[in-house]
Amino acid sequence: MSLNVAIILDRDMSDGTSACLDRLRQAGLGVEQAIDDAHSGKRASVLVGLFQGEDNETHVLLTKRSENLRSHPGQVCFPGGKMEDADHGSDVACAMRETKEEVGLKGDHIEPVCKLSSSMSVNGLTVTPVVARITKVPFDVNELDLCPQEVESAFIAPLSLFIKEHHADEVVWHGDLFVMRTYYQSYRGKEFEISGLTAHICHEVAQIAFGGTGKRRLIL
Repeated sequence: MSLNVAIILDRDMSDGTSACLDRLRQAGLGVEQAIDDAHSGKRASVLVGLFQGEDNETHVLLTKRSENLRSHPGQVCFPGGKMEDADHGSDVACAMRETKEEVGLKGDHIEPVCKLSSSMSVNGLTVTPVVARITKVPFDVNELDLCPQEVESAFIAPLSLFIKEHHADEVVWHGDLFVMRTYYQSYRGKEFEISGLTAHICHEVAQIAFGGTGKRRLIL
């Protein structure tokens, strides 16, 4: 681990989740602010749900998709999905609706904080991260009501994981060079691989939350 990362981690432990969310709010877009970018086509939103655990670390909620799904079976992702007519074009409404449907976390336990710039997924979806505080206290993933058709399991990871050492490959995407990161998280006897767009968003959120620069453009 580099010295710069160690300093960031120490500062986060003293600042707490509220300070992390404040930095994200300052760096991000308002929850109802329109995103002006070059992406087009079908839209989707994901909920980056953060909360302060009993260990005083900031944690993020993640899920593992059902192996029976046609799209990305068994992959780790955030709660979220494609925008529907009922969302009336709101990224926040989409993320909160999908979160309730997938893991049973209701809107009164979610406090939207900001949006980050959207990214294009490998299947052509324009994906917008909605950063939110999970206000349910205490929060236990075992109490979530998972939709078995879509979600195999839910787990949490410390946000600091995503500024630590990780496996990374450089790939060319639409003529540009991007970094593909992979992280591993052990949770209650299970090992989860976090990669692709989910890993990128986690890294981006962690960089901003802990006072780094963060990159708010398209990366796989």
